[in-house]
Amino acid sequence: MPGEQAVVNSEPAAVERVAPRATRVLVRRFLFALAPLLVFLVFFTQDRRVRLWDPDESYYARAAREMAERHEYMAVVFNGERFYHKPAFFYWLVLLCQWIGGVTEHAIRFTSALAATGCVIIVFLWARRGRGDAAGLAAALIASTCVELFVFSRIATPDMTLTFFILACLYGFLLHMEYPGRPRALLLAWAAAGLGFSTKGPVGVALPVLCAASYLLVTRRLRQIRSLFRPLPLLMFLLCAVPWYAYMAVRHPDYVRAFFLEHNIQRFLSPIHHHDYPFWFFLPVFIGGLFPWLFHLLSEVRAGLRERERLFALTSAVVIILVFTPSESKLPGYILASFPLAAVVAAPAVLSGGLRGLIMNVLPALQIVLIVAATQTAAFARQLPLFTDPAYPGPLIILTVLLAAAVSCMLLPKRAWAQVAAGAVAVVLYISTLNGLEPYKPAEMILRDVAERGSPPFATLQLQRRQEPFLPSLVYYNGANITELHDRTELTSFLKRSERVLIVLNDEDFRQIPWVERWVPVHRIADYTDINFRAAMISNRPDGSR
Repeated sequence: MPGEQAVVNSEPAAVERVAPRATRVLVRRFLFALAPLLVFLVFFTQDRRVRLWDPDESYYARAAREMAERHEYMAVVFNGERFYHKPAFFYWLVLLCQWIGGVTEHAIRFTSALAATGCVIIVFLWARRGRGDAAGLAAALIASTCVELFVFSRIATPDMTLTFFILACLYGFLLHMEYPGRPRALLLAWAAAGLGFSTKGPVGVALPVLCAASYLLVTRRLRQIRSLFRPLPLLMFLLCAVPWYAYMAVRHPDYVRAFFLEHNIQRFLSPIHHHDYPFWFFLPVFIGGLFPWLFHLLSEVRAGLRERERLFALTSAVVIILVFTPSESKLPGYILASFPLAAVVAAPAVLSGGLRGLIMNVLPALQIVLIVAATQTAAFARQLPLFTDPAYPGPLIILTVLLAAAVSCMLLPKRAWAQVAAGAVAVVLYISTLNGLEPYKPAEMILRDVAERGSPPFATLQLQRRQEPFLPSLVYYNGANITELHDRTELTSFLKRSERVLIVLNDEDFRQIPWVERWVPVHRIADYTDINFRAAMISNRPDGSR
């Protein structure tokens, strides 16, 4: 067909041009031995002492637990109220991991670690199609060690699970479009699209279809797009996607409006959750998230245009970034799927120097990824209240040491002692930085203070930000629902109760309530520092009274 000549049908034998024959076997053995170990170390060795992050992780963990407590597995409930932010499928996965591994932070995050592993496997299969085992494993190593996948594999949000289904759908489309005679490939693609739709809504199917259409347009084969929409694969999509939505539409008709209009269309058109960032927001996210493999990607863009597997990956990555650029609400996880696709494109650059070049590329990556993760954590914290707390242990010193370690890795790449030393420093500082942030997750401290005061009636107040509950981790670690107050009338009524009551709120809301003291006494009895704000505990009676 016209334009097909523009895309070279690369064969696995092309790896001969990338690595000398004498080192091919050694490269393959090295990668096969390193890849499973690397995936395990990066995705599954998580510190069990790191508590849940507010707000997202607490939402999913608590909502999954409430499903089990209420024996209601269809409608999502958080703190006793309908929670229409996401479909139920991801909560089922979290609940399954809790059932297998117990109600722990590690078990809750296990879903994301498994999804990240699945993404690495798809990246391996994808790159292997064009350039053989060595390129496939090199792509898997890039995906495993880039910052973005490293971070999202360790937090319990649907983003990594959605990314896995998007990649699976795209890989199925690739097999169907470029390797005819594989009828199951299209079934796989549409089944993955259906599960992606069940994970996070329309984006799970819209993104893969748009990527495939863009690829066919680039290769001047847009007429072939009709072959993607065959009856049996579409039936598979409907079976995977529709049943739960149909149930919710019948039993809870308000869900359709709340989810599709407010949490999809309105989220795209307006910054309803204060996620309003400039249009260029995803550029630094992509540069930082792909570190340290950005220059490997740039060096392979031109060559990738001549190979069908890499051209599809490159086109899809660009489309994903462009789709979310005009969105009024932006978060780093929106373009998560573009990073494993970039790994497919960049893989041959890692193999350019044979075994020696491979080792010299991979080893700095394993250390620098930890350096960058720690640096980003510290830099993020620098703008938040905890960084102004004199009790926090020397953040500027940590940043200085991290910068020195990164420079030593980049300027002295041939000195093994410098790489090992920088890697050791990065590991220690990354762990210490995360542990240093733990005191600034005050949920357990607040609950302990409530218990020490005799566990009186307890509530949270939020006057300013009503889109999200205040400190949802309080609900998770409390193990039971907590009363939420949303206006001054509810606050006054709660404080007028005859027994002692406790209320937790942030400083911004505390400054809004001085007038309440005209009607009922208000005593500020404790202060807390969260990662995002300062909080206080108030009561209608001072400490020491009953």
